[in-house]
Amino acid sequence: MTRFLRGAALGLALLAPPVLAHPFQADTLTPGIASGGSRSIGEFDASATLPDGNRVVFDGIDIRLVQDDGTPIALLGTSARFGFPAFVVPNPSVTFVLVAESSAGRIRRAELDGSGTSFVTRLDFAYDAVFEDATHVLVSAAPCGFNCGSEIYRIDIQTGAQTLIASLVAPSGPLAIGPGGDLYYGEQASTFPPQPVPIVRWTKAQIDGGTLLHEADATTFAAGLNAPASMKFDPVSGHLIAADSVCQGTSRILEFTAAGLPVGTLVESSQFLAGIETIRTAGDGSFGAFQPHGVDLKYRWTDFLGNTSELRTLRPRRPRASTSGPGLSGPGPVTFHVTGAYPSASLTVVVGLASTYDPSEPAYDFGTFLLHTGIDLAHARRLVTVATDANGDGSFTFQNPGGLEGTRMFQGWIRDANGLLVGTSNSAAN
Repeated sequence: MTRFLRGAALGLALLAPPVLAHPFQADTLTPGIASGGSRSIGEFDASATLPDGNRVVFDGIDIRLVQDDGTPIALLGTSARFGFPAFVVPNPSVTFVLVAESSAGRIRRAELDGSGTSFVTRLDFAYDAVFEDATHVLVSAAPCGFNCGSEIYRIDIQTGAQTLIASLVAPSGPLAIGPGGDLYYGEQASTFPPQPVPIVRWTKAQIDGGTLLHEADATTFAAGLNAPASMKFDPVSGHLIAADSVCQGTSRILEFTAAGLPVGTLVESSQFLAGIETIRTAGDGSFGAFQPHGVDLKYRWTDFLGNTSELRTLRPRRPRASTSGPGLSGPGPVTFHVTGAYPSASLTVVVGLASTYDPSEPAYDFGTFLLHTGIDLAHARRLVTVATDANGDGSFTFQNPGGLEGTRMFQGWIRDANGLLVGTSNSAAN
C-alpha cells in the first residue's frame, strides 16, 4: 500500500527533467552503463526474476510464471478476489516464491513446479521481504494501518509463526540482508514536508538477540536519501544498489560501497523507480560502470500519470580495446585504441608481458569498483595518459622497432572527468 500511495502522489506531482546525459527512453544513464531492453508489466503487478531469466508475476489475482518477454509458461496459482500486490520473493533454493497481498494481508507460497499454492500467514499492509535462510523471511509491514508507524517481522514459513523484530516510527521501507547477515532498512520520512532519510543497519547479532529493535538501535549506513523504495546487494562487489524515488523532482538509482560510501548515481528518471533486482549472469564482473559482464540490474519504471510500467534491464558497458597497424607483424607503428571509455576524460595505457598475462583477469577491490586486469602488476608499466573524446574514444601510437610483435599486452585504465580511476578495458596484444 505504501508503494501505491507513493505512486499516486508521483502522478499528481510536477515532474522535473533529468540532468544526466545518455538518455534511455525517459531515463538517463551514467557513462559505462548500457540498456539491456525493457518489458511491459502491469502498473501495479509484483514480480521477481529467477536465475534462469524467467519471471514470476502476481497481478492481484493470478500468479504466473512467464518468460522474460512475457510469454506464459504456467499458472502457479489464482485467487477468488483481488488483493493489491505487495511482493514476490523466491526462496534461496528457487523452488517456490512467497507472494504477498498488501491490502488483503495474505502471504502465500507458490511452488515453481506448478504443484500449487499454500497459505503461510496473514500480515496486513506488507511492503517488502527478504529471506534470512531456507525457512525464515523478514517482512516490513504496517499492520496497524496508516500514520501509526511500521514493523519488521520474522516469519517461519513452515509454521506461519510471526516474531516482531523491530518497531519503527515511519511508514514501511525496503529491506536487504548484507553478505554478513546484517539487516539494512531504508527509512521513510514521518514528517511533512519530508526530510532526508538514511539507510540504516542492524547487525545480525541484534536481529537474532531477541530484543525489540528501533531506529535508535541501528547505525547509519548511508545518509541523505529522499525516499528509498527498493534495494539489493550486488552479489559480486557487495555494493548496495538502491532506488531513491521521490514525489517531486527526479528519482535515482544509487550505488554505495560495502562501507556505505556513495559511488554515484547510476540512473536518473522523472518517473517512479522501484523493484531493484541484481541478476547473476555469465562472467566475472559486478554491476557497475565500466565493469565486465557478470551481473545485470533490473528495475521497475512506472509512469503513474500515463498508466504504464516497465521492467528495465541494465548491463555494464566495458570499454573495448584493440590494436592495429603494420607494427603488429614487423617493424612499424602500432596504434592502441579504446572505445566506450568515460567521455571527455582520459585513460591510462598500461602494458605488461604477454608471457605472464592471466586471461582470467583477477579482480582488485579499489573500494568504489573492482579493477579487472590480467596484466602482471608486478611488472606492469604505465606508458601514457591520453584524452578521450565526447564518445569516450582514445588512442595511443608507438613504434615497434621489430621483434616486439606478440610479446606485450596493452590495457586502458579508465579515468573519469576528475581523473579518478573507474574501470578498465579488455586487453589487446601488440
